[in-house]
Amino acid sequence: MNKTQITSDTLSEKPRLIRFGFLFFQMRPLTLSQIWEISSLLEDVEQKDLQGEMNVIAEMLSQKSNVQRASQIATVMLFRSSICRLLFGRFVRKRLTMGKYQKMMEYYLMTLRAAFFLISITSLKGVREMAKPTNTNEATALGDSSEV
Repeated sequence: MNKTQITSDTLSEKPRLIRFGFLFFQMRPLTLSQIWEISSLLEDVEQKDLQGEMNVIAEMLSQKSNVQRASQIATVMLFRSSICRLLFGRFVRKRLTMGKYQKMMEYYLMTLRAAFFLISITSLKGVREMAKPTNTNEATALGDSSEV
């Protein structure tokens, strides 16, 4: 896919289908509230230093809470509605594989790039308009205008 097609699919919120068990679900680009919910889930994730020798199996088993968070994040990414998360969340979490999780992450990263780029352009355009100098000689007085 070229960048123009990715951007137009993101803006039109063109869904992509993903199959869990015998059901198909639509993946749509993330909303700001979904991004906020994901960031609240990621607040207590601890960073690991992967330098030096380590027991790989013990490290994997110690990351159990992060795997549970990843499955919660998958349901937040997949469903915008909290009711759908409640109804289908367990179904999806039981059938979530690393391959499907990777496909979901690739789709959302692809759509986030285009959306973030467009949002940053529009916000920067607005900042530029606000920062334009005006040709008025008037100055605004500080304080309450009813005292004048």
